[in-house]
Amino acid sequence: MLPKFVMRRIRWGVLFAFVGAIIANRHDAQRWWRFIVRSARSRAEIGTPAWRTEARARLAVTMEPNLRRSPAVQDMVVEGNEVVVFTDGSDWPTLVPHLGAVQRVKGVTTVRCVERIDESDAIVDGVLVD
Repeated sequence: MLPKFVMRRIRWGVLFAFVGAIIANRHDAQRWWRFIVRSARSRAEIGTPAWRTEARARLAVTMEPNLRRSPAVQDMVVEGNEVVVFTDGSDWPTLVPHLGAVQRVKGVTTVRCVERIDESDAIVDGVLVD
């Protein structure tokens, strides 16, 4: 067993390393947090296979460095065998070659990118209203 003063220093070092990793990958951490919150709210609606497929697709995005660090990728949703990646429309065409990692996930047949409109905007009868 290590002395107490060594354990205190190691504990703080681990804490700082964890916080640093979260800050470095903050976009990915936000996407995972939204997924956890959405899954917790709709436990009865989402079946276990759909939940697992979405978690695997999110893990594929996390493991791909260009997708993980990109602020253009806002969120993703699995609808059946299709993964829909929501982007802000800025530089997502450069990320399309990297989406092959998501398509290799078991249970995913197609991956598509959709530009997300700000939540403050609404489309009414085909007209964009602020």
